[in-house]
Amino acid sequence: MKKLITVLCALFALSTASFAQRVAVVDFNAGVGISKQDVDGIAAIFNTYFSPNGYTLVERTTIDRVIDEQNFQRGKITEQQMVRLGQILNVSKIVIGDVNIVAGEYNIDVRVVNVESGTIAAKNGATWTSGSTYRELMKGLATRLANQIAINPQSTITASGNNAHTPATRGKVEIVFGYLKVFPTELGVFPSEPESVIKQINKQGMHDYCNWRLPTAEELALLRANGLIGGGNYMTSSTSSESGIVLLVTDDTETYTERKTAYAIKYGGEGDNGVYKIGYVYKKDWNEGVVFEVSSDGRHGKIVSADINFIDWDSAKHWCSSLGTGWHLPSEEELKTIYYVWSNVYDTLESIGKAGRAFRTWHWTSDYCYGTPCVVNLKNGEKGYCDEEKSIYVRAVKEF
Repeated sequence: MKKLITVLCALFALSTASFAQRVAVVDFNAGVGISKQDVDGIAAIFNTYFSPNGYTLVERTTIDRVIDEQNFQRGKITEQQMVRLGQILNVSKIVIGDVNIVAGEYNIDVRVVNVESGTIAAKNGATWTSGSTYRELMKGLATRLANQIAINPQSTITASGNNAHTPATRGKVEIVFGYLKVFPTELGVFPSEPESVIKQINKQGMHDYCNWRLPTAEELALLRANGLIGGGNYMTSSTSSESGIVLLVTDDTETYTERKTAYAIKYGGEGDNGVYKIGYVYKKDWNEGVVFEVSSDGRHGKIVSADINFIDWDSAKHWCSSLGTGWHLPSEEELKTIYYVWSNVYDTLESIGKAGRAFRTWHWTSDYCYGTPCVVNLKNGEKGYCDEEKSIYVRAVKEF
């Protein structure tokens, strides 16, 4: 319960903060012909100049601590480990680089990875000969990458007819016609809908709502008729792929504070007078999990662990039992039950910071078929088989 309160308080604090996203720069990889010490020096210069607009950089000490806790090898982080690291650090993007010396030339290639999708958001590189200065080259590389991913709200936006438009600042949420709430400030001009920015705003519950969106053309006309916006080129839900000024609205009837209160009741950890439903947090007697199966009276059932691991099959069995009495590696049937109610389970895990992309992928089961351990994909319920020495994800289950 204390952990849940901490999470909710953190979310409340964020609701009054900037909507800047977070980005982490990890150790660059030392490749052919170069020492780790030299690579660290090159990376330090890159960090000095890498400052993308709209992002908050995660402290180096925080990144190193998480890497050590996860037993990742510094300077040798895999793509899969990068995504995991990004989830733990709560960042939207991670920056990684590779440095090699080939034929007397230093070659550095840096890429920015989207944590949510695992795709490359931007990449760039630089080359210089051995013995030459490279500070300006690294400054240029850092600046180019920063500009590629920058979120650039502008204070002054040029509208059609070359008339300067200054974004309106209302200071509070305006309510039009009793239902449409208008975000207090314009975010700026964007080449297309800034989905990641809007998602972050909603995740933080800024200005006490968590369903901010682009207005429809009809809603935009209402705002203009009521003098709440100027004559610039505003983006709407039907023109989200075109450049324009971004102003958000919502017709949500429930505030973020009301949602948090409801979540606190649902995820309180003790059920409603001892009665549980699918999706409830179970936190009792040093056990923490999410209910995925319940009896008709709601007082008994099964929970899946809030914690997750990425290990081989034999280690998975030992890890599950190490969580305490009754915890075990789930059967194929139990994992498929979790898949059938995955949205309830996932929403709860996300609310307590224990979800991540790893939830909807292959997981170990306790079943052993055709000489190979059975696995189940929580994304589609598909059954498969996997080499027992390969590392994949595992969550434990337990009856209560």
